Amino acid sequence: MAILNELEDGGLAERRRDPADRRRHVVEITEAGAAALGRVDAAVGEAERELFGGLTEAEQTLLRGLLDRVVVNPAEHECGEWKVRRNKSGGTSPAEQSPAEQSAAESGELR
Repeated sequence: MAILNELEDGGLAERRRDPADRRRHVVEITEAGAAALGRVDAAVGEAERELFGGLTEAEQTLLRGLLDRVVVNPAEHECGEWKVRRNKSGGTSPAEQSPAEQSAAESGELR
């Protein structure tokens, strides 16, 4: 609720009671919120272009595929260290790999 309160205070979102169910709230983005979101999207796009500009399209695809597999799951977290799921050979199984990762692994790029 604190984040929603801040968004409302900043004029970025508005909350109102759901007329069909007074126990619920309907939250909508305001015009100012949509404009702010557009500025954030543009800034993220620019940062990505700067960060990944030195990578080829294939490398960017591989990196995005690898990053997509990084998932924060509390059930996987123990004693401040992350458990890593590996197959018997110590790597991830091909069924868990994206096509870009499979290609990189087969070509020796991913070791």
